[in-house]
Amino acid sequence: KNMGGLFGKHDNVRAYWEDELTRVALRSLVRERTEECQAAGRGVRILDLGCGAGQGYELLTRIDQSDIDLQEEHRYVLPPERIELYLGLDLSESMISQGRENYHGVSHVRFCQGDLREGLGSALSESPFDIYFSSYGALSHLEGPALRRCLGEILRHAKPGGLVVLDLLGRYSP
Repeated sequence: KNMGGLFGKHDNVRAYWEDELTRVALRSLVRERTEECQAAGRGVRILDLGCGAGQGYELLTRIDQSDIDLQEEHRYVLPPERIELYLGLDLSESMISQGRENYHGVSHVRFCQGDLREGLGSALSESPFDIYFSSYGALSHLEGPALRRCLGEILRHAKPGGLVVLDLLGRYSP
């Protein structure tokens, strides 16, 4: 499943450098959303667009509260118990199946197949999310009109204060 190495989705450069820099950049934003949800007496709702097998879940739930040294234990900004729903959408049914296998038994994690070229699909029937998230250039596979449609649906679906985090570096980068 999550094999290390220099190639593929589980390469060590991505895991130990790129993901860590992403976590540092997101720390204050995710902390703010998490605290707002906690103050409202509920968990955080996350929509992961182009989720693969759930790598975004791992990225978001492992954001340390502060820069740590080797003497400290990890304390996370968004631990799994503070998540109400993580919904992952992906075009690939095999990725969805792998995500379901990886998170089997984790009640707040769900995966659905969907083509983001057609918008948010079944996610639109859900309550608004607190975080709309896309990592690893997943949305860069969308050509301009499809990306505009997807972004428009996110903005119409999100409630005020929703956090939208998109990695758009890739084939059809704006």
